[in-house]
Amino acid sequence: MKISVQGIQSILAVLVFSVAAPATAGVITLSPEGAQKIHNQAAEPPFKALKAEDVKEIFGLSYDIEKYYKAETPGRKPYSEDGVEAFTSAYETQFWSNGTDMDFNNGRIEYVGGTSMVCPACYLLVKNGNKPQYLFDLEVSGWNGVDSIELNNFYTDGGSISHVALFGKVMTDVPESSALILMGLGLIGLGMARRRVAR
Repeated sequence: MKISVQGIQSILAVLVFSVAAPATAGVITLSPEGAQKIHNQAAEPPFKALKAEDVKEIFGLSYDIEKYYKAETPGRKPYSEDGVEAFTSAYETQFWSNGTDMDFNNGRIEYVGGTSMVCPACYLLVKNGNKPQYLFDLEVSGWNGVDSIELNNFYTDGGSISHVALFGKVMTDVPESSALILMGLGLIGLGMARRRVAR
């Protein structure tokens, strides 16, 4: 069976474009009823936001996680108790109310560019000042790191979202699979070209 160089180039071009094609973003919708875990902080004053080690314990995880992104509702003083969030520039969050008051019951976390979080092992926290904190396992919700996360009807009984936070598994740097595939295809192409020249 003879395969032409042009045929191999066509196959390589299809593979390169399919690997390099950007992921398309969808929308997942979350509400309090869909939370996998609820932390009732009212029973445990002083109503502090959950940290990465708290989320790890609540979900019973065997691996470490860290906070990668946090967004405060408008008018709140920004602070970070866990250090630098690595994906601050990759996502933006907007909040809005169900009515005319300033209680933010809804929100949308959108991927805006750059490196995105990689799931599995992604978790979302939705917090209010002194009401239950809602926790979501985003792998269960089908989040891929670039989908928008729509938050609907949180704290509609007179409360407001104070902030949202994304947590993820502590990762070590490894080469992306697409880079390895491209490198392998390049080596195959060079080997075939060398073989052709040798004939």
